[in-house]
Amino acid sequence: MLLLFPPLAVALGATLLIPALALHAWAQDWLDVLPWAALALIYLVGHVAQRL
Repeated sequence: MLLLFPPLAVALGATLLIPALALHAWAQDWLDVLPWAALALIYLVGHVAQRL
């Protein structure tokens, strides 16, 4: 689905990447960041799916 909408894929990627990098800089440990990134991804996928 995201392959059909490259701008959506880019927006989702940027939305997830920026907070993940910020959290990584603060936490200095990917194990602290990954659960939050996973939750953000689940939330965004659910949010986008509701709008489709």
